[in-house]
This record gives sequence, C-alpha cells and structure tokens, in this order.
Amino acid sequence: MNNRCTIRDIAHLAQVSTSTVHKAIYGKPGVGEEVRQKILRIAEENHYTINPTASNLKRGLLNVVVALPQLPKSQDQFYRGLWRGIDNSEPFMRDRNVMVLRMSCGQNAEEQMAALEEVLAMTDVDGMITYCWDDQLLNPYFERLHERGIPVVTVEADAPDSCRAGCVTIDAERSGRLVAETMGKMLKRQGQLLLLSGFQPPNLLRDKAYGFSTYAAQHLPGQRILQLYSSSYDDDLENIIFQELHVHPDIAGVYCATGSAGLPMCRALHRAGVAGQVVAVASDAYEELLPYLEDGTVHATVWQAPEQQAENALLLLYDFMTGRAAGPVIRHVPLGILFQNNCSYYI
Repeated sequence: MNNRCTIRDIAHLAQVSTSTVHKAIYGKPGVGEEVRQKILRIAEENHYTINPTASNLKRGLLNVVVALPQLPKSQDQFYRGLWRGIDNSEPFMRDRNVMVLRMSCGQNAEEQMAALEEVLAMTDVDGMITYCWDDQLLNPYFERLHERGIPVVTVEADAPDSCRAGCVTIDAERSGRLVAETMGKMLKRQGQLLLLSGFQPPNLLRDKAYGFSTYAAQHLPGQRILQLYSSSYDDDLENIIFQELHVHPDIAGVYCATGSAGLPMCRALHRAGVAGQVVAVASDAYEELLPYLEDGTVHATVWQAPEQQAENALLLLYDFMTGRAAGPVIRHVPLGILFQNNCSYYI
C-alpha cells in the first residue's frame, strides 16, 4: 500500500468500521485497547499520516487547557520557565488550528482539584497539560477526563499511577544523584548535608530526595543527611534555614530541591556568616540567582529545562489529539549542572 493510505484502507485491513479506526487514531473512547493497538500498528506499517491542516479543517478548532502554577515572582523560579515554553510553542499550535487556554492550577492539591472541576465543566476541551501537586488525590479527575476522551499530559510533577496519557519531566532520582555527586566533589569537610526538599506530596520531590540520599549513603559515608520539609516561602523559609544553620554548625552542604528555596537559602547563608564556606547547590536558573553564583554563595545549580519541558508537553499532547501517539508515554528532558561561567546562557 502506498503513502496515500486512507482510514477506509485501514478499516478493511483491520476488519473494523471506519468509525472505529477514527476513534483509535484520534485517541477517543469506545475502542478496546487490543483493537486500538492493532489499528495503530496497521496504520504505522502502511505509513498512514494525518494531514494536520485537512484534519483540523474537518474537525474544527482544538482547545487545549494549560493549567500550571501561577505564583508570585518570588516563588515562580521554575514555573515562569514553563510558561515561557508555552508562549514559545503557541504559534506552532495556532498554525495547526489549536487554541491554548491558560489557567492556574493553584498552589496546592486542593486548589488544583477546584481547577480540574472547572475544566470538567467545559464542553469544548480536547486536551490538557498540567502540573501535579499531588500524585494520588488528582487521579479521579484524570479518570473522568479520560472517560470523556480528553488526553492529559503532565509536565514536571507527574501522577504515574493515574490514567494520564503522558508526561514530560526530568529523571528526578537521577537529578538528586547528580547533585550529591557534584556536592561530593566540592565538600571541604565532613558533617551534615541539609536537604531542603519542600513539602512532600509531589512525587518529583520525593524522587529527588531519594536519589540524593542514596548516592550520599553509597559514596559520601562521612556525611549525614538532615532533611527539612517545609511549605514556607520567602522570609519564613529563610528564618527556618537560618535556624537550622545556627543549631547545626556542622552543616557542610545544602541542597535546594525546589527553585523557590534558592533565594531564602542564599540569604540564610549570608545571615549565618557561612556563605561560600558551606557548599550550596540550588535548582533552576533564573536572573535573581546570578549574583549569588557570581559571589560564590551558590556553587552550582541544576538545569531542569522548563521551557523544553513545556514545549515537548504541547507537542506530545498534539500527537495524542491527532492519533500520532498512544499512551502512556514518558519523555525525559536532559539534566545539566550550571556554574558561574555558564549559568547566564540558560536564562
């Protein structure tokens, strides 16, 4: 069969109706998984491709809801990068007749559940991208979206046990191991390593903490882990970190697993008079962090490619909506360690 294979041709080969083929290719409900995979395999073998322009003209405008955190600038060090990625990708989506609808998913799981209820009340949603504040509480909402044939792609923080269609993120456990390896090469003395892991619900933070702790246990046996859970921000978090540095003068290194903890960590290190002496590794690259990299307060920071995560999430969602992908699909973006001399290139 040539490259002009049609849905009718696939239906004949699969011995099903053309409507069944259409549902399978476009990821709509009403098709068993075994039949769906058979149809997708036949389509791939016969080089069936969807003409985006013709398909969208037939199906009309596609509406994609992007629900990501929208926090004050002092707390959005990572999320602003996600939104830049959405902005970068919107012209590509618009050319394919896809409208991006922006909304906030709140600052915690309860606020996100309210946002998901709002999405479920809409009648014209074809796909969704969101961040997961909790990888368990949100599962019933993803199931309801799945039942309506609305694919969900998570970005950065995932809900791996849910029926979301796909996820674009970092390898969080490897990220934690990378930080521990980097810190181990810089430590000047033995002592405690302060792990600022934020609040517990996002599985991403748990995986970072696990990777950091297991690598340190294996390769840095003289260093003990002091893990700090806190949902505080700004001045409150600075005071908490300062108190830990005061109570535990043997702290030799600090790792911020969240971008929002970076600046409070830096201010606390200066207040405690140990800036530059305690090895500090932050997360993300943003303008406000540069002075602390330049003066040696921060020794390194982890690059998590937020723009690339968001751009890839939109592309993956488009593939689900047009039948090019069948879930679940997990895509990892590359990690990187940034230092004083290369950090500005990533901002």
